[in-house]
Amino acid sequence: HNSYTVNALLAIAQLRWTGCSLPVELWHDNDPALMSGEVVDMMDRIGSVTLRNFYDVPGGARAKTYALTLLALVNTRFAEVLYIDGDNLPMTDPTALFDSAPYRETGAIFWPDFYLVSPWASFWSLLGEEPAFEWALEVGQLLVNFNVHWRSLALTSYFVRHGPRFYYSISHGECELFLLAWFALKAPYHLAPYVSLAGDVRQGSFCGHTMLQANLELPWEPMFAHRSHDTFSDSAGLRWRGLKRFQDLYLSPIVEKGRGSIDAWRDMLTSSAYIVSQRFPDSLVTSRDLRGGCRVTWLADQSQCSCVDGVARACW
Repeated sequence: HNSYTVNALLAIAQLRWTGCSLPVELWHDNDPALMSGEVVDMMDRIGSVTLRNFYDVPGGARAKTYALTLLALVNTRFAEVLYIDGDNLPMTDPTALFDSAPYRETGAIFWPDFYLVSPWASFWSLLGEEPAFEWALEVGQLLVNFNVHWRSLALTSYFVRHGPRFYYSISHGECELFLLAWFALKAPYHLAPYVSLAGDVRQGSFCGHTMLQANLELPWEPMFAHRSHDTFSDSAGLRWRGLKRFQDLYLSPIVEKGRGSIDAWRDMLTSSAYIVSQRFPDSLVTSRDLRGGCRVTWLADQSQCSCVDGVARACW
């Protein structure tokens, strides 16, 4: 078996521990450990878990990384889907999300990421829209009704399939391509409360490793714990000894200063303490290069890892 399989099985066990009895599709990339008849029967006995193999759907044998998310979504047998990454643990029973007012009104719930889509990215020119500040989506979990949003999902899938040839160059991957598709079709969605961060404390400094995504009704209560740093190996020995809660995600004055023009935005990025390096391709102004608001900082020495309180800045 592979590490994703182990994490996914733990996530399913955690889901059942919360009291959730919803049926589950577990998607895998032709993992031999999950392909015996005995395992299939066991999955069904432990709680309505259907095994789905990416290799059984068109393009599944070639799809990698982020493309797998869309491949699972467009090939699921469910009409309403709560998608959860394999390294994402549900902390409470998510069943009530399907009956929540925001979901019934919009047909889609997304959770925020740590950074903004640049208002000066080519993203907006494609849409024919005025530049705006929008929080990128953290799609380690999402809730969507296919009866309402099948066109939006199909368009997102198209963007991801053609990402390496074009769309990845004008975006920060799927977390912005979902937004691009939803905005292009003027489709509604609800953005969940702000993200928090769980981490370790090293030499008095906070070192984050897990994104905590909030319950819609109880924003102080985490519903999902998405460990996106050192997911499998825990090579740095990071533990859960601290929480960083962002009461609000706001635009700091230095970001506001960059709103006037693309030159002001670039000046803000190159002079901001939040930005450690930038590159500006000649042909396109990209969200990947011009993101702002928050900054994830990668440090080789985990013992020196720290986050600055009071701003939405993550340290992994």
